[in-house]
Amino acid sequence: MITKVFISCRDLSGEYWPELFIYSKTDFYLPWKYLEKSVLEPRVEKKRDFTTKRWDKSPHVAHLKAHKKDYEDAVLNFLYEKYFKNIKSINK
Repeated sequence: MITKVFISCRDLSGEYWPELFIYSKTDFYLPWKYLEKSVLEPRVEKKRDFTTKRWDKSPHVAHLKAHKKDYEDAVLNFLYEKYFKNIKSINK
């Protein structure tokens, strides 16, 4: 039985931050079905803001090494969409 605890990211006001979950179907330490059922489904039910990137194959904590371009794109797209998209430039 898996006994991992996932704590949602919150700021001091109690607001939840957007989260990015990067995982693989072949991760030995964190089974993808567990992650999707026990971690992601409750976030959907609570209408939390999260993004996922799942690969069919890559080892535990080696997604960047196995999928460099996709990994970088996932992180950069997440940051842009959630944090930088609405920032107005100070240069006019």
